[in-house]
Amino acid sequence: GCGCSVATEPVAAISHHWNISQIAYFSGSAALSNRNRYKGFFRNIPSNALDPPAFVSLMKHFGWKRMFSITQDEALFTGANSNLLTEFNDVNYTLGSAKFQTTADPVNVFNNIFLTHDDYRIFYLNCYSSPARKMMCEASKRGYTYPKYAWIFPDWYIDQWWTADVDGGSVNCTDTELETFLERSLTLQRYLSRDSNTVLTHTGITPQQFQEKYEHLAKQGGYDLTDAGARLYDDVWILAVALNRTMAMVKSGNINGTGCENASGSLV
Repeated sequence: GCGCSVATEPVAAISHHWNISQIAYFSGSAALSNRNRYKGFFRNIPSNALDPPAFVSLMKHFGWKRMFSITQDEALFTGANSNLLTEFNDVNYTLGSAKFQTTADPVNVFNNIFLTHDDYRIFYLNCYSSPARKMMCEASKRGYTYPKYAWIFPDWYIDQWWTADVDGGSVNCTDTELETFLERSLTLQRYLSRDSNTVLTHTGITPQQFQEKYEHLAKQGGYDLTDAGARLYDDVWILAVALNRTMAMVKSGNINGTGCENASGSLV
């Protein structure tokens, strides 16, 4: 399947019409949990719908009760913001929010928000890294920084996303200035559980052995490591196991529940 949610959603919305299943390794959009719309879609990454409880826990930890979300007007972000608002309302926290179009100038967006919402101190940049980088630079220049302000970012930006050579976009800040800003910022990070590192899996190796092999092969080939590596490996095994079991059922003549009930011609 696709990596990004924005690429996954249109494919997953129509793939079931051809009885095609789709597995995504990095598409976390909460919208993709709609089984009526995305009937053949599966993923092995948690939905973004699980993020709001983590935000509430973070707020409780620091004794905060008000946060402002600067949200890019795309389904990936607006859906997450809606879930976040519901979670905040349940615990009587305040979530201020403002949406901006992808084509909008991030600096103008930032200026407009601080003209009308300067009473907030906790800000969540619910957007892609390019506008986040530009708004972060503006905040740094204006002194909207720690300890008076706290900034929270998504966890899935690419490595070194704040540097100029990532997207070619120019900002009036050096990489060092942005790194200093980020040193006092927060992100909610997903981590793969290591609790079962020594458990032998269906693949015949343990998670620890997989990681060692993965790191060795990546280094040998000159590739960067990615957290998605383990999920991609699992995806291939999920497909292999599913096909193997389905083939056994078809060969035995028991096709109920395989999705092949109405198929014509030879199935194997």
